[in-house]
Amino acid sequence: MKFQISIFLALVLNFCHIDTSSSFVPTSSTSTSSINSISINISSSSIQVQVQTASSSSILRMKKRDNVNVNVNVNVNMNTDPILSAREARLNIPISTLVSSLLLTTATATVTTASPAYAKQSSPKFEQSIKQYFPGSIPTTTVILRVQSTLRKRQYLPYNTHMATSLPREEILFTPISLISQLRNKLSEAKDGGVYALGGLGGIPFAGLAGMGDFLSHSPKDGKVLILFGPHVGIDKFGSLGKVERIGSEEYGADEVSGVVVRAYFDIMNGKSGMSSVSTSGTTGSGMNLEEEYVVGLLKKMPLKEWKAEGGDDYAIAKLTTEFYKIIQEMVVKQVEGYIAKQGSGFWDRVTEVTMLGGIVVNRGHGSGTEGGDDYFQPLAMKSLVKGGIEVNLYGEVFGDLSTPRKF
Repeated sequence: MKFQISIFLALVLNFCHIDTSSSFVPTSSTSTSSINSISINISSSSIQVQVQTASSSSILRMKKRDNVNVNVNVNVNMNTDPILSAREARLNIPISTLVSSLLLTTATATVTTASPAYAKQSSPKFEQSIKQYFPGSIPTTTVILRVQSTLRKRQYLPYNTHMATSLPREEILFTPISLISQLRNKLSEAKDGGVYALGGLGGIPFAGLAGMGDFLSHSPKDGKVLILFGPHVGIDKFGSLGKVERIGSEEYGADEVSGVVVRAYFDIMNGKSGMSSVSTSGTTGSGMNLEEEYVVGLLKKMPLKEWKAEGGDDYAIAKLTTEFYKIIQEMVVKQVEGYIAKQGSGFWDRVTEVTMLGGIVVNRGHGSGTEGGDDYFQPLAMKSLVKGGIEVNLYGEVFGDLSTPRKF
């Protein structure tokens, strides 16, 4: 964050008289290049700002004007993160906004802002695996800030944004801090802005053309549509793929993420059918597991043994996850374009834009003994279709600085 300290303090100064005993006076040339932190302590009678650098600590003391009634303690961590620095102007709340909101507060509060990408660092083995197998992945908090910034400029507003997913069904993808939950909270109306579920096991859009049509037909007037799609994979604190630690199940250790797919992979590698529902006679019998049959069928068409021989189970799981992404992408795009073609020009009377955001969600452990924090997302596609079927590629604007193997 490269901004002037004078800007940071401007609003504070409007409410205060500077104490001449202060050891720090901001100048127009003061920047954050060597600053570790800034602490603001606002009491009933005065305001004290402490600037901490690597070698010294300076204090600016001010007496508060009579008409200000606040009692706030604020600590702002100025350390930046390389992932965010490329788009810091768009990804971070302006500090002046933060200060002004605090000066209008009448309650006691403590606010700490750190890089949203790394509020708590991951284990080294987690970091190593995600960089090796899913390059260019970034924390979900960063994804949300980037996507929201771009879509807001394209007039995605709470009253007209309509959302769907083609993600796997596991609960780990739908927690309050998950990618889709936070996107929903940022982009749509909280009271009725739900999310249509197109995906099933493995993230495959089993709702089909009928489900896609049903979803798109619910769009509000002048609707802006967002579809998030892709598979997911877990990485535990030891860097192993296909599993994570879950809260409340620490005594059992890490367990599978995208469990049906991962268990089927290991079953197939051990010479079994891959189906959890196979009867003693060797048949699926009940017909109650159509999605599982489809997913297992996809796995059996993949060179699983070759992948394992090339790099082990982790490599094979990473490869099959990427293959599932390609399958989901192709199906989602075909379903969207197929429904638009079926409706003809009348489709655009209600909908003004359809944005498809695709990638791989990487879940991390949140149980005891893990670092916790954001899941990650490897963005692989972001494009919009606008009236007339015109395609606008948004990937470069939003994710162009990342080292991902982008698809479109």
